[in-house]
Amino acid sequence: MSKKQVIILGGGRGCIPTIEALLLLNEQNGGMYEIMGMLDDDAAKKGASIAGYKILGGLSLANEYPEALLCWGIGNPANPLIRIKISDKLNLAPQRFMKLVHRDSVVSRFAIIEEGITIYSHVMVGANAHLSKHVGVGTGCVVEHDVYLAPGVLLASGVLIAGNVSVGEGTYIGQGANIKEGIKIGKNAIIGMGAVVINDVTDNTTVVGNPAKALNKTI
Repeated sequence: MSKKQVIILGGGRGCIPTIEALLLLNEQNGGMYEIMGMLDDDAAKKGASIAGYKILGGLSLANEYPEALLCWGIGNPANPLIRIKISDKLNLAPQRFMKLVHRDSVVSRFAIIEEGITIYSHVMVGANAHLSKHVGVGTGCVVEHDVYLAPGVLLASGVLIAGNVSVGEGTYIGQGANIKEGIKIGKNAIIGMGAVVINDVTDNTTVVGNPAKALNKTI
Protein backbone atom coordinates (compact mmCIF):
# COMPACT_ATOMS: atom_id res chain seq x y z
CA MET A 1 0.00 0.00 0.00
CA SER A 2 1.46 3.35 -1.02
CA LYS A 3 1.51 5.92 1.73
CA LYS A 4 -0.19 9.29 1.47
CA GLN A 5 2.19 12.16 2.15
CA VAL A 6 1.00 14.70 4.71
CA ILE A 7 2.30 18.18 5.50
CA ILE A 8 1.21 20.02 8.63
CA LEU A 9 0.63 23.76 8.35
CA GLY A 10 2.04 25.41 11.46
CA GLY A 11 5.13 24.66 13.49
CA GLY A 12 4.13 25.82 16.95
CA ARG A 13 2.65 24.00 19.93
CA GLY A 14 -0.58 23.41 18.02
CA CYS A 15 1.05 20.95 15.65
CA ILE A 16 1.80 18.34 18.33
CA PRO A 17 -1.83 17.11 18.78
CA THR A 18 -2.05 16.90 14.99
CA ILE A 19 1.11 14.78 14.82
CA GLU A 20 -0.22 12.51 17.56
CA ALA A 21 -3.57 12.10 15.81
CA LEU A 22 -1.83 11.13 12.57
CA LEU A 23 0.42 8.62 14.32
CA LEU A 24 -2.56 7.00 16.03
CA LEU A 25 -4.38 6.77 12.71
CA ASN A 26 -1.28 5.06 11.31
CA GLU A 27 -1.45 2.48 14.09
CA GLN A 28 -5.06 1.86 13.16
CA ASN A 29 -4.72 1.67 9.37
CA GLY A 30 -1.33 0.05 8.96
CA GLY A 31 0.69 3.17 8.29
CA MET A 32 -1.33 4.97 5.62
CA TYR A 33 0.23 8.40 6.20
CA GLU A 34 3.79 9.64 5.83
CA ILE A 35 4.34 12.85 7.79
CA MET A 36 6.79 14.85 5.71
CA GLY A 37 7.12 17.71 8.18
CA MET A 38 5.67 21.12 9.01
CA LEU A 39 5.53 24.51 7.31
CA ASP A 40 5.77 27.76 9.26
CA ASP A 41 6.44 31.35 8.22
CA ASP A 42 8.74 31.99 11.20
CA ALA A 43 12.12 31.81 9.45
CA ALA A 44 13.88 31.17 12.76
CA LYS A 45 12.09 27.82 13.04
CA LYS A 46 13.30 26.41 9.71
CA GLY A 47 15.13 23.14 10.25
CA ALA A 48 13.96 22.78 13.84
CA SER A 49 12.34 19.51 14.90
CA ILE A 50 9.11 18.97 16.79
CA ALA A 51 8.26 15.48 17.99
CA GLY A 52 10.84 14.15 15.55
CA TYR A 53 9.54 16.00 12.46
CA LYS A 54 11.27 18.94 10.82
CA ILE A 55 9.97 22.35 9.85
CA LEU A 56 10.66 22.42 6.12
CA GLY A 57 10.20 26.13 5.47
CA GLY A 58 7.48 28.73 4.93
CA LEU A 59 3.80 28.09 4.31
CA SER A 60 4.08 28.95 0.62
CA LEU A 61 6.00 25.70 0.11
CA ALA A 62 2.65 23.90 0.32
CA ASN A 63 2.26 24.60 -3.39
CA GLU A 64 5.58 22.86 -4.10
CA TYR A 65 4.14 19.58 -2.80
CA PRO A 66 0.97 19.35 -4.91
CA GLU A 67 0.42 15.66 -4.17
CA ALA A 68 0.68 16.01 -0.40
CA LEU A 69 -2.37 16.21 1.83
CA LEU A 70 -2.49 19.17 4.21
CA CYS A 71 -3.70 19.40 7.78
CA TRP A 72 -3.67 22.15 10.34
CA GLY A 73 -1.31 22.61 13.25
CA ILE A 74 -2.53 26.20 13.68
CA GLY A 75 -5.40 27.42 15.83
CA ASN A 76 -5.13 30.95 17.18
CA PRO A 77 -7.87 32.10 19.61
CA ALA A 78 -6.97 35.72 18.83
CA ASN A 79 -7.42 35.11 15.10
CA PRO A 80 -9.72 32.12 14.49
CA LEU A 81 -9.96 32.91 10.77
CA ILE A 82 -6.22 32.41 10.28
CA ARG A 83 -6.80 29.00 8.70
CA ILE A 84 -9.14 30.42 6.08
CA LYS A 85 -6.88 33.41 5.46
CA ILE A 86 -3.86 31.18 4.84
CA SER A 87 -5.81 28.82 2.60
CA ASP A 88 -7.18 31.71 0.54
CA LYS A 89 -3.84 33.54 0.33
CA LEU A 90 -2.07 30.45 -0.97
CA ASN A 91 -5.02 29.46 -3.19
CA LEU A 92 -5.08 25.95 -1.72
CA ALA A 93 -7.82 23.75 -3.15
CA PRO A 94 -10.25 22.39 -0.53
CA GLN A 95 -9.63 18.78 -1.59
CA ARG A 96 -6.00 19.08 -0.54
CA PHE A 97 -7.00 19.27 3.12
CA MET A 98 -7.53 16.23 5.28
CA LYS A 99 -10.55 15.73 7.46
CA LEU A 100 -8.50 14.84 10.53
CA VAL A 101 -10.47 12.96 13.18
CA HIS A 102 -8.64 11.54 16.18
CA ARG A 103 -8.91 7.78 16.58
CA ASP A 104 -10.53 8.15 20.01
CA SER A 105 -13.31 10.50 18.88
CA VAL A 106 -16.79 9.57 17.68
CA VAL A 107 -18.45 11.32 14.73
CA SER A 108 -21.98 10.30 13.80
CA ARG A 109 -22.34 8.73 10.38
CA PHE A 110 -25.10 11.27 9.84
CA ALA A 111 -22.89 14.28 10.59
CA ILE A 112 -21.23 16.38 7.89
CA ILE A 113 -17.59 17.35 8.27
CA GLU A 114 -15.83 19.40 5.62
CA GLU A 115 -12.24 19.68 4.44
CA GLY A 116 -9.59 21.14 6.72
CA ILE A 117 -11.30 20.08 9.93
CA THR A 118 -9.31 18.96 12.96
CA ILE A 119 -11.08 16.95 15.65
CA TYR A 120 -8.84 15.98 18.56
CA SER A 121 -9.25 13.24 21.16
CA HIS A 122 -12.44 12.19 22.99
CA VAL A 123 -14.78 14.42 20.99
CA MET A 124 -18.39 13.47 20.26
CA VAL A 125 -20.17 14.88 17.20
CA GLY A 126 -23.88 14.08 16.99
CA ALA A 127 -26.26 13.23 14.18
CA ASN A 128 -26.97 15.93 11.58
CA ALA A 129 -24.27 18.21 12.97
CA HIS A 130 -22.49 20.18 10.24
CA LEU A 131 -18.89 21.22 10.82
CA SER A 132 -17.70 23.49 8.02
CA LYS A 133 -14.26 23.88 6.47
CA HIS A 134 -11.25 24.62 8.65
CA VAL A 135 -13.11 24.18 11.95
CA GLY A 136 -11.00 23.12 14.92
CA VAL A 137 -12.46 21.04 17.77
CA GLY A 138 -10.38 20.62 20.92
CA THR A 139 -10.06 17.64 23.23
CA GLY A 140 -13.18 16.45 25.03
CA CYS A 141 -15.75 18.61 23.25
CA VAL A 142 -19.36 17.56 22.72
CA VAL A 143 -21.10 18.89 19.59
CA GLU A 144 -24.65 17.65 19.74
CA HIS A 145 -27.23 16.91 17.05
CA ASP A 146 -28.14 19.51 14.43
CA VAL A 147 -25.37 21.93 15.44
CA TYR A 148 -23.93 24.11 12.68
CA LEU A 149 -20.36 25.42 12.98
CA ALA A 150 -19.50 27.91 10.23
CA PRO A 151 -16.05 28.06 8.56
CA GLY A 152 -13.12 28.83 10.82
CA VAL A 153 -14.87 28.26 14.16
CA LEU A 154 -12.49 27.14 16.90
CA LEU A 155 -13.55 25.23 20.01
CA ALA A 156 -11.13 24.97 22.92
CA SER A 157 -11.10 21.80 25.04
CA GLY A 158 -14.15 20.69 26.96
CA VAL A 159 -16.76 22.82 25.16
CA LEU A 160 -20.32 21.47 25.36
CA ILE A 161 -22.73 22.57 22.62
CA ALA A 162 -26.32 21.37 22.93
CA GLY A 163 -28.58 20.57 19.99
CA ASN A 164 -29.74 22.98 17.29
CA VAL A 165 -27.08 25.61 17.99
CA SER A 166 -25.55 27.65 15.17
CA VAL A 167 -22.16 29.35 15.45
CA GLY A 168 -21.03 32.01 12.96
CA GLU A 169 -17.80 32.24 10.98
CA GLY A 170 -14.61 33.00 12.86
CA THR A 171 -16.03 32.60 16.36
CA TYR A 172 -13.89 31.28 19.20
CA ILE A 173 -15.44 29.33 22.11
CA GLY A 174 -13.21 29.08 25.16
CA GLN A 175 -12.37 26.11 27.34
CA GLY A 176 -15.25 24.51 29.19
CA ALA A 177 -17.97 26.81 27.85
CA ASN A 178 -21.54 25.50 27.74
CA ILE A 179 -24.01 26.53 25.04
CA LYS A 180 -27.73 25.98 25.62
CA GLU A 181 -29.83 24.26 22.96
CA GLY A 182 -31.21 26.41 20.16
CA ILE A 183 -28.80 29.32 20.69
CA LYS A 184 -27.54 31.39 17.76
CA ILE A 185 -24.02 32.81 18.03
CA GLY A 186 -22.95 35.36 15.42
CA LYS A 187 -19.75 35.88 13.45
CA ASN A 188 -16.40 36.78 15.02
CA ALA A 189 -17.72 36.38 18.56
CA ILE A 190 -15.67 35.28 21.58
CA ILE A 191 -17.21 33.03 24.22
CA GLY A 192 -15.08 33.20 27.35
CA MET A 193 -13.69 30.22 29.22
CA GLY A 194 -16.36 28.53 31.33
CA ALA A 195 -19.16 30.76 30.05
CA VAL A 196 -22.73 29.45 30.20
CA VAL A 197 -24.56 30.84 27.18
CA ILE A 198 -28.35 30.89 27.56
CA ASN A 199 -29.13 33.77 25.18
CA ASP A 200 -28.22 34.49 21.56
CA VAL A 201 -24.90 36.26 20.94
CA THR A 202 -24.63 38.91 18.23
CA ASP A 203 -21.78 39.37 15.74
CA ASN A 204 -18.44 40.68 17.04
CA THR A 205 -19.40 40.31 20.70
CA THR A 206 -17.44 38.92 23.66
CA VAL A 207 -19.45 37.22 26.40
CA VAL A 208 -18.23 35.86 29.73
CA GLY A 209 -19.64 34.45 32.95
CA ASN A 210 -22.56 32.35 34.20
CA PRO A 211 -24.95 33.28 32.78
CA ALA A 212 -22.89 34.77 29.98
CA LYS A 213 -23.15 38.53 29.52
CA ALA A 214 -21.71 40.84 26.89
CA LEU A 215 -18.35 42.32 27.76
CA ASN A 216 -17.65 44.32 24.61
CA LYS A 217 -17.68 44.26 20.85
CA THR A 218 -14.65 42.45 19.37
CA ILE A 219 -14.58 44.71 16.29
